[in-house]
Amino acid sequence: MTCPILFLLFVEFFISALQGQEPPALPRYEPKAHLSGVIRVWGSTEMAGVLDKWEQGFRLHQPQIRFDDHLYGTASSIAGLYTGVADISLLGRDIWPIEKTAFASVFHYDSTGIQVATGSYDIPKAAYALVVYVNTANPLSRMTLEQLAAVFGVPKAGDGRSLQSWGDLGLTGRWSSSPIHLYNFDYDNDKSLFFRRRIFDGRYYWRDSTKEFANRANPDGSVTDSGDLILSALANDALGIAVSNPHYANSRVKPIALSANGKDYILADRTSVMERTYPLSRPVWIHFNRSPAQHADPKIAEFLRYVLSRDGQTDVLHDGTYLPLPARIAEGQLTCVDGCIH
Repeated sequence: MTCPILFLLFVEFFISALQGQEPPALPRYEPKAHLSGVIRVWGSTEMAGVLDKWEQGFRLHQPQIRFDDHLYGTASSIAGLYTGVADISLLGRDIWPIEKTAFASVFHYDSTGIQVATGSYDIPKAAYALVVYVNTANPLSRMTLEQLAAVFGVPKAGDGRSLQSWGDLGLTGRWSSSPIHLYNFDYDNDKSLFFRRRIFDGRYYWRDSTKEFANRANPDGSVTDSGDLILSALANDALGIAVSNPHYANSRVKPIALSANGKDYILADRTSVMERTYPLSRPVWIHFNRSPAQHADPKIAEFLRYVLSRDGQTDVLHDGTYLPLPARIAEGQLTCVDGCIH
């Protein structure tokens, strides 16, 4: 195995130098045991590229392991687990409540979820970061997550806040009494579900006045993405605020910095998303079936140890669809292989 591994080391540093990005500061993968058998994989088609790199890298160390891949999309992934035809599920987003309920109705416990990468900065369908925009005519430049919740949501409890005018966000003059117009993804979209979990945190309902957008089918057969429609609408509304992504940005909208603690305001860029300092970065997951009373299947545990190693996260970097995990998160997820349930 020495020559192939040395060759991979050379390739790793050559490609990393071209990309201007260092490999993650994690230990290299060292097998705890040499195993054999098949790992059945269901799930995200967008993760096919990085999965292929993971499988090739893992089999350099574990040549007796085979993979049986069925990538029908993230919507199929958890169903593969609870019907017993998958060993691991690739989710290019957070697990949906209905998927969690379906799995628990069969096994009476939750599937185990491990973060295996960070979503992209601006690649469509690759769990891209959510970015908050205003029109370039608007002087607002930053918000806290608490303000964001109070703008897009209605508080469930009496002690919550409700911010409905630009004056509520500190703007003065002609802005002070002007209403805030809201633009967001359809509430059933995976991005809205992430927003609701991260920002509302069970404390707010969606505000009814929000204009929701879904993908639009065009007469020529093409599809205009909802993220594009959102920012096109915002470009024509000086009083608007929107959730979308830099991939769809135009010259008449601008991103604003967000703060989770009211002190540090972070703009979204590739580095802040990858380092998870930007608060609306999104994770990418592998789920598997592990009873709380048992250890993970050794094959799955070894594969996840590879994925969460320097080798596996360098594969993420080289594939380029998603972003590698910060070392602190990868190390924390590794402890969850046999101990955490999400």
